[in-house]
Amino acid sequence: MKFSIFLFILIFSVSLSTTDYEEASFIDGQVIDLQNFEIMSEIYYDYLTSLGQIETTGSRSIGNPNITWDVKELYYYIDDFNYDGISDLAVSAEERDSCGIVIFTYRNGLIEELFSYGMPYSAGTEILTLAKYRDRYGILSYRDNSTRPFTFRNINPDGTVEAILRGNCFGSEFEYTDDYNLFCEIEPVVFYNIEKLEN
Repeated sequence: MKFSIFLFILIFSVSLSTTDYEEASFIDGQVIDLQNFEIMSEIYYDYLTSLGQIETTGSRSIGNPNITWDVKELYYYIDDFNYDGISDLAVSAEERDSCGIVIFTYRNGLIEELFSYGMPYSAGTEILTLAKYRDRYGILSYRDNSTRPFTFRNINPDGTVEAILRGNCFGSEFEYTDDYNLFCEIEPVVFYNIEKLEN
């Protein structure tokens, strides 16, 4: 009798500890792998094509304009950018060196915005894009001027960001600085079109 009670408590405790994960990873009664590229590509592709268009808000520096984009004209990238065990969807208007980015994530069966600095981010020469620094995703921003100031920010699980690198690539005499070597370690991602999500 004591063994039966102990077994019941053990099973009940395990079921409580796994409920949140299982609820977040069920589709049509099936547990899914939220880090599987093919599965998440299908989920995000279906979401985008069901909308047809998405609206983004530009950054405050350009007046926060609302812009409507055809999903077929945008570029995408899927991976777990904030390291919470769920593959996210980054959206860019350019294939490389995007000027602004929006990141969506999948939570409790719904797709919602995780992070945005504004898209577009700037009307000038400023780049804001998804990148990797020493195998960790983050947001790279830099202005392509005489000193090329740059910042790299980590994306936290809750969608907030935190700057971990700042510097200038060039000095006042246009000489390379020590920061330039750090900048060269940051690798912007190359986005892909919606057809890759469909495949």
